[in-house]
Amino acid sequence: MIEGLSGKRVMISGASGFIGSTLSSRLVEIGAHVTGLSRTPPSDNRIDWITCDVTDEKSVRNAVCQAKPNVIYHLASEVTGARSREWIAPCFHANLASTVYMMTAAADAGVERFVQMGSQEEPDSSKGDVIPTSPYAAAKWAASAYARMFHNLYGFGVVHLRVFMVYGPGQMDLKKLIPYCTLECLAGRRPQIGFGTRRVDWVYVDDVVRGLLLSGTVPGVEGKTFEIGTSKLTSLREVVERVVRTANPAITAEFSKEGRAMEIEYSADYSQSEALLGWRPSVTMDEGIQRTVDWYSANFVRLIPKPLASA
Repeated sequence: MIEGLSGKRVMISGASGFIGSTLSSRLVEIGAHVTGLSRTPPSDNRIDWITCDVTDEKSVRNAVCQAKPNVIYHLASEVTGARSREWIAPCFHANLASTVYMMTAAADAGVERFVQMGSQEEPDSSKGDVIPTSPYAAAKWAASAYARMFHNLYGFGVVHLRVFMVYGPGQMDLKKLIPYCTLECLAGRRPQIGFGTRRVDWVYVDDVVRGLLLSGTVPGVEGKTFEIGTSKLTSLREVVERVVRTANPAITAEFSKEGRAMEIEYSADYSQSEALLGWRPSVTMDEGIQRTVDWYSANFVRLIPKPLASA
């Protein structure tokens, strides 16, 4: 089914990011013609690049008209768990306005399939959880509502993925938990972790990319929401301890007792993903952590020219 993207024109917003770059590589392997959108395109000649700020409506429309894609993956996002009011506007523009601009331009251009990257942080109304816990969660929740509207009102081929906590090789935001802990361990330093009690559904990046590919090809799933996660909750402390054991068992991490208000633990229900997409997670956490640590170990010198600041 994934091979159905071979020869297709595929556009990816956020193509230079962690998930976007992994998706781009896989699409190139399949034989798709890939166009990446980025404010600062990297030097990767495997795909065509368009300099585009997805928070600018004119820039988005011009990019869609230039690329003429059959399929769009909208991955560009401002990801933060911060609760402060200063993040309301940035999250609104990067996560909600950008989605509306992308879907509008795509619908006007006759794009066949639009895959929207949602988040585990979106409130789940089926569980009575209807209050977003951060500006990021509110913006992503509203974006998914627009996606449903575009499908139901305009017949636009939107597929929405609610993706849980993604980890794996190549995550270049070195302040994120797993990259930070791994590189601190490899440098012989004890990771300093603010809190560790919250439990999260961690899903390996290759599994997420496979879900994205299937969402762009499987027929008859327009208008559906698919959860991409393992359904298993693992605490931040346990993840850190697994990383430490794998990367440098001679040291231990340091935890404080601080946490954030309104923390909610979400786990995926991937039953619909399995039934309609043929997707289920395939990489265990032990295997995923080992692959991730191996990648950072192989790239350690390039990534760490000087000591990391604590998280």
